[in-house]
Amino acid sequence: MSDFGTLESRVRRKSLLSKVMKPEDTVQFFKSGQNLVWSGFTPAGYPKAVPIALADHVEANNLQGKLKFNLFIGASVGAETEDRWATLDMIDRRWPYQTGKNIAKGINAGRIRMGDKHLGLFAQDISYGFYTENGRYDIGIFEVSAVTEDGGLALTSSCGIVAEAIGLCDKIILEVNTGQPSFEGIHDIQMQQKPPNRAPSLITEAIPASDSLCPLRHGEGHCCGRVQAPRQRSCLCRSGRHF
Repeated sequence: MSDFGTLESRVRRKSLLSKVMKPEDTVQFFKSGQNLVWSGFTPAGYPKAVPIALADHVEANNLQGKLKFNLFIGASVGAETEDRWATLDMIDRRWPYQTGKNIAKGINAGRIRMGDKHLGLFAQDISYGFYTENGRYDIGIFEVSAVTEDGGLALTSSCGIVAEAIGLCDKIILEVNTGQPSFEGIHDIQMQQKPPNRAPSLITEAIPASDSLCPLRHGEGHCCGRVQAPRQRSCLCRSGRHF
């Protein structure tokens, strides 16, 4: 138990507790060539346990260059994840932004196919389905502070592209970070119509601008990504890291 509570206290939708796994046990879900989307925006709010477990698996089994992924994140993330992945030749494509010496070397050497995009437009673009063949992602790995009774996700220290991406994932892995205080109620998440139907945000006073949660399943809050995709599955991992 951390100073900030237990996994059981943070996951209030109790049916999800049957899906708890160790990070290393999620390796079975990953296949080379998959499209992955992560939470995070700069080194804040990004998944740590599962990406590090994958890197450990590649390193221990000499799979460098044999287990490679297309990686889509709202911005850069911590060097112990994507920069280590670059060192292990685990990244094929990367959108839309990165920082790190080893990933930069991989891009400049032509091993990593990097696509640059204005970060303010990337979330909207993925909702158009621009970056993958079918507009979807094989696995989403999202760090959360808590899961509410109705399946709402309280994100941690950033929102990134989670609100737009979560409904596009065939499988979802949640890392529940109990190494930090809960961020529930901190975020303002306001989903808008796509252009040309987007309306102005008529905010005239300091009140929450819509909602602080992302739905785990749109409309129902079940342990899946979206109503129209019943094949989607998810699992939970514990993360005790403070950053």
